Amino acid sequence: MRAIARAVESQTLPRARDVYQDPLRAMAIEGNMPDKVVADVCQQIGAEACQAWVEATMQEPLTTLRVHHLKSSVQAVEQALQQHGIRYDLSTLCPDVIVLQTGAGAIERLSVFQQGHIAVQDTAAILVGQLLSPQAGEWVLDACAAPGGKSCQLADTMHDEG
Repeated sequence: MRAIARAVESQTLPRARDVYQDPLRAMAIEGNMPDKVVADVCQQIGAEACQAWVEATMQEPLTTLRVHHLKSSVQAVEQALQQHGIRYDLSTLCPDVIVLQTGAGAIERLSVFQQGHIAVQDTAAILVGQLLSPQAGEWVLDACAAPGGKSCQLADTMHDEG
């Protein structure tokens, strides 16, 4: 049985672009996306860029940490990560975001996470809050709040005054 299982596991499946004549269909299958989405993206950015986009969507996303400024600072979180030997980079898109390198381990075990100094949040979601840029005293309704990462980010940006 083990030999059969190993034989099945060692086989590689053909790439969709080697099976399908239509390159858009092949990209849709490889990216596990609707044909219409791939066709629309290809029309907007071109076939080569679309292929790169499809391949990028299949990559494992990096873990990004947003620093909660009411409780900590980027420098303090950096020190905590360094003490645990966790490799990271500072985001080039968001000044308050730390991008963990692969294999960082269980972030939820770190005291900076348990004490609320950081939150795991996708860079795209963080950019939404930065673009909104709410000011203290303003009212913001996050009608799509679940689990509430952006809402917490907005409250942090507004210094809990709003």
